[in-house]
This record gives sequence, structure tokens and C-alpha cells, in this order.
Amino acid sequence: MLSSGFTVTEKKPINHLDDPENFTVKNTTKEGVVAVNCDKLVGATNYMLEVVYKTVVTDPYKLKVTFNSTRCRFEVSGLVEGAEASFQLIATGSKFKISSTQPIIKVIKRND
Repeated sequence: MLSSGFTVTEKKPINHLDDPENFTVKNTTKEGVVAVNCDKLVGATNYMLEVVYKTVVTDPYKLKVTFNSTRCRFEVSGLVEGAEASFQLIATGSKFKISSTQPIIKVIKRND
């Protein structure tokens, strides 16, 4: 490689993850489903959405739920229709690198 005439560069490790940008949570035309989106982060290997209900829900196991994806755009289903919830996206990378967004408060409702 050194004698080939090409410049040899060393890959530098990513030491941190930037905070996710352009984080959005949008209601869809499906009941209890939201679309989550953010810009792709260099070095992120997983995106976790944390949903914390702000209004009372009848199922105590749904007070706080998490969803995981390897993609920065995904749909989340099974949410309580009509409930107000806080949505926060947490991105993780190798070697315990973590970054997160500010929470978005939204009422889950179907768009007609």
C-alpha cells in the first residue's frame, strides 16, 4: 500500500456522539401509531425511543415504554390513543457512547 502511490490515512475513532438533530414525532393515519424521525448520527448503532405517559392510562405496564431500532426513522405502534405522552430519543454507539434529544410532549391521535 505504501509503495502504490496512494495516500494512506488512518481511521480516527469516533469519541462522542452528537445530539440527534431534527427530531420529530408525528401522528399517523393509524390509531395508536406515531412516526419518529431524526437525522442520522455518525457512529450511532441503535436508536431508543422512550415514551412516558403524562395522562393516566389504565394499563400500569404502559406508564413508561421503550422502543428500539437500528434506523433513525421508524413507526411506533401500540400507543394509547388520546393520551398525552413525552417522547425522547436516545442514540447509542460503541463503547458506551450515548446522546439524547430534548423530550417532545404530544397527544397521540389518529390523523384523518
